[in-house]
Amino acid sequence: MQGIGRELTGPIQIAGSDVNFGMAFIEFSTGVVMFLFASSQLLTKNRTPIHTSMAIDCFFVAYLFFYFWAAESNIVLPAVLWASDISFLFMISLTFYLASTAILRDGSVALRRSVPLFVPPVLFILGFGTYNAIARPLVAGLPADLPGHFSSPLLSLLSTASFLSLAVSMVLCLFVAYRVHASGKVVHRKLFRSQVIFLILYLACALVALYGCFARDRDILRLAIVSVGSIAIVFTLTASTILYFPADRPARSQTSTNRREWDLDSKAFSKRLDQLMERTSPYRDADLTLGKLARMIGEDPKRLSYHFKTSLSTNFRGYINGLRLKAVCRDLVEKPHSTILTIAFENGFNSKSSFNTLFNETYGITPREYRSRLGTAEPHWAADRLSGSAQNS
Repeated sequence: MQGIGRELTGPIQIAGSDVNFGMAFIEFSTGVVMFLFASSQLLTKNRTPIHTSMAIDCFFVAYLFFYFWAAESNIVLPAVLWASDISFLFMISLTFYLASTAILRDGSVALRRSVPLFVPPVLFILGFGTYNAIARPLVAGLPADLPGHFSSPLLSLLSTASFLSLAVSMVLCLFVAYRVHASGKVVHRKLFRSQVIFLILYLACALVALYGCFARDRDILRLAIVSVGSIAIVFTLTASTILYFPADRPARSQTSTNRREWDLDSKAFSKRLDQLMERTSPYRDADLTLGKLARMIGEDPKRLSYHFKTSLSTNFRGYINGLRLKAVCRDLVEKPHSTILTIAFENGFNSKSSFNTLFNETYGITPREYRSRLGTAEPHWAADRLSGSAQNS
């Protein structure tokens, strides 16, 4: 890997000119902002997959921009860190995809199932760092041709591949956004819209960076990287505003709305709630809360709780469990090859014992007996008992 171990003896030259102080400042500022933003996500109360995935991605991005800033500023770093911009770009491609899809799907992403995906980039990072530490243990510094590594054909190829993986990740995110929008399952519209806009901006920068790699033009490549940094800073401000100060959060004057007005609007409210349940089936989410459901429908949680109590003669838990039981009854008939426990979990229950107890209290029989007796359709008595249970829960 020719060029990795070249010791820095003076200011890095880019296209025949000294390092641009403005670029170095943006890179350092981006690193600081992304690090603080990532830390804030981990310190958030009631942390969701959105916060966790954004924290992971932003920590890696912060490291990358600190790394570029160190190269710009001629700061000596251990040899184990040489050329790690390439390996970390591969990692960021993965974390960026997970964070973006979590936002687009309003937190509906299985982070634990994604852990195996981290193995290849982690091994690549460790392998790259180990090779550099062994191959050039006495030379401490960063390669002067960062980014792009144009002095080494192999590193130049790997650098191009890393930016390509980042662009592919963004294209896949836009495809996910299209599918979520087409399915009508967009929950937080403002956050969804903002994420799509930022995805397009990031993709444009990634394509410019790719062009810089192919053209072996470091000025274009640096411009793309600094542009990503500027966009990332704006993203953190926008995301913080939407996540912590949502525009659809009811104002104090709304929370004190006269209950008489709520009563007059109860029919329209019921229709909106029914449409949401039919369109996105949020009751299938085992972690659904009153606050989350209120955010989905764009109302004050107190308004939603009042509606359950006065219009439906139940509470949030009774209403949701009623919908879950109704869906289970339907699936017990329509999915004869699925196990009862699988059907229960698919419809939002997360405990076998609580599901069996609630089902027995509602129908007077066990789920197994229910399936064996019916076989074709849900009887009227079952539907009536279900409705009565939901109202009295």
